[in-house]
Amino acid sequence: MARQIQGNTDATKQMLDEVRKVKTKLTKEKNAFKNAMEIVGIKTESEINLFGPNAVSRVADIATAVRKASDRLYTACQTQIPLLDALCRPLLDQDPSTKAVKEVTALIQKLNKESEISTNFRGNINGGTFYDLVGVRYLPSLENQMIQRFWEERYSQMPDTAAEDQAYAARERKEKQEQASLRTRALLEVMQAEREAKQQKKLAQEQERQNRLARIAENAEETLARREYLRRAREMVGINGSTIAWTGPGGKLTAQHRWGYASPGDISEFYGIRSVVCTNDGIVGLRNSGACMTTVPFSDCKSNLRDVENWHGIEALAAGEYHVVGLRKDGTCVATSFKRGALMDRGQSNVASWTDVVEIACGDDFTLGLRKDGTVLYAGADGSMAEKINKLTDIDMIAASGIRVIAVTKKGEILFGNGAMNKAENVVQVAVAGEPYALQADGTLLGGAENMLSWRRDETVVVDRNVVALFSGRWLHYLKEDGTLVKVGYKEPAVKERLFESYDAYWQAQEEADRIRQEKVRQVLAWREAGVCQHCGGSFRRGLFGSKCGSCGKKKDY
Repeated sequence: MARQIQGNTDATKQMLDEVRKVKTKLTKEKNAFKNAMEIVGIKTESEINLFGPNAVSRVADIATAVRKASDRLYTACQTQIPLLDALCRPLLDQDPSTKAVKEVTALIQKLNKESEISTNFRGNINGGTFYDLVGVRYLPSLENQMIQRFWEERYSQMPDTAAEDQAYAARERKEKQEQASLRTRALLEVMQAEREAKQQKKLAQEQERQNRLARIAENAEETLARREYLRRAREMVGINGSTIAWTGPGGKLTAQHRWGYASPGDISEFYGIRSVVCTNDGIVGLRNSGACMTTVPFSDCKSNLRDVENWHGIEALAAGEYHVVGLRKDGTCVATSFKRGALMDRGQSNVASWTDVVEIACGDDFTLGLRKDGTVLYAGADGSMAEKINKLTDIDMIAASGIRVIAVTKKGEILFGNGAMNKAENVVQVAVAGEPYALQADGTLLGGAENMLSWRRDETVVVDRNVVALFSGRWLHYLKEDGTLVKVGYKEPAVKERLFESYDAYWQAQEEADRIRQEKVRQVLAWREAGVCQHCGGSFRRGLFGSKCGSCGKKKDY
C-alpha cells in the first residue's frame, strides 16, 4: 500500500515538472489578461463624445481590446489541457504517486475553470454607464471536459485520496501565502521606488524653484521698471460683466455694453481721465487731478455711486460688482456707500481705517488692500477668506475678481495660483478671470485656460505674447502692444477700435503731456510767487473792480 501511495519516483517527478511548467504559463497569461483589462478600464472611464467623429471607432477599439485579451487567455488555457494530458496520461502506467495524479487533475480543473470567461465590461461614457459596452462568454470545449472527467475518475481510484485532498489543500494555502508574500514584497519595492522617485522629483522641483527665484532676484530691477512702464496700460481699461470702458487721447472716455443690459450712463462729459473702473451701477473715472467723476447712476442702483464726486487726492481705483474703492496718495482708502437696506452690502466698503496701503483690488463683494510692509487687509463678510488673507506676508502684488484672489510675493512666487503659474518668472501683472493669469516682463501671458472651453490647470499655457496689460473680470481681457483689446476665447477683438497704434508711442506721448502739464504748473506757481499774471506773466494794473493783467486782460484771482 505504501508503494502505491508514493508511486514511481520518475513518473511522479515528470508529472510534477509538467504541472509546474503549465502553472508558470498560466500565471503569465493571467497577468497579461489582468494588465489588458486595466488598460480597458482606463479607456472606458474616459469620456467619449458620442456626437464626435471618432466615437464609434473608440468604442470599437475598446471592444476589440476586450475580445483580444479574452481570446488569448481562453486559447492559452484550452490548448494546455490536451498537451498536459498527452504528456501525463502515458505515465499513469508507470504507477505515479497519488500526489502527482491529484496535481494533474486539479490543474486541468483550474484550466477549464479559467476558460469560463463570462463577463460584461461597463463603461462610463459622458457621465452615463453603459452596461452592454462589451460582452464576452467562453466555455471549455467538450474534448477538454472529457479529459477532466477521465482524470477525476482515475484519481478517485487512487489510494488514500482523502489524505491527499487535505495535503493538496495545505499546499494550496501555502502557495497562496507565498504568492501573497511575493506580491507584498513586490508592492513594497514598488512603493519604495515610487517614494524615491517622488523624493527625487521633489528635490528637482525645489532646485528648479530655487533657480527660478534666483533668476527673478537677478532681474528684479528690470522687472520693477517694466512693471511701472506698463502701469498706465492697466489703468486704461475698466471691465465688469456688462460694460467695457477705456480711455483715449486727451483722457476721453469710450464705453460699450452688452446687448440686453442697461446703458452704463452718459460719459460725454468725461475728459482728462487717466483711470477707469466699471460696476453694475455705472462707470467711475479718475482724472489727472486726483478727482473722480461718475455717470448718472441707474434708478435701481444698489450703491451711492455719487460719493466719488467728493473724493480728492485719489491715486488709484478698484471696483467690485456694486462698490468702488479709491486709494489716496497718503495710503488711506475711501469707498462708496450702499443705499439703505441694500442686500449687496457685505462690509466690502469698510476701508476707512486702513493706512499705509499701496495697492487695492476688489472681488464681487470684498476688498483687498496691500500695505507697505507686505501684509494684506481684507474687508468683507467671508470669515475664512479674511483669516487666509490676514495671514499673508511679504506680498508685492494682488488681484481679485469674483470670489478668487491671486497674490505675488516679493520673491516672485505666486500664491493662490495653479499649475500654469509654476514657471512664471519676472511677473509684472496678475489677474483673475475664472482662472489666475500672470504677465511676464517679456510680454508673455501665462494662464490656466487655453481657451474658454478647455481648462488645463496643471500645465503652463501660453495664452499670448506681446501683451502690455491684463484685466480681472468674469472673462479675461488683455491689451496688446499694438493697442488691440482681446477677450480670451474669442478670435475677434473685444472692442471694434484699437486703443493706440503702439504702446511705446503712447507712453512717450503721455510722458510728454505730463512734462508739459508739470511745466505749466511750475510756471504758474513761479508767476504767482513773483506777483505777476499767473496766465501769461504780464503785469497787473489796478482798476475799479480789482487788478487786471495789462497783457491778457484777465483778473488777478490770487
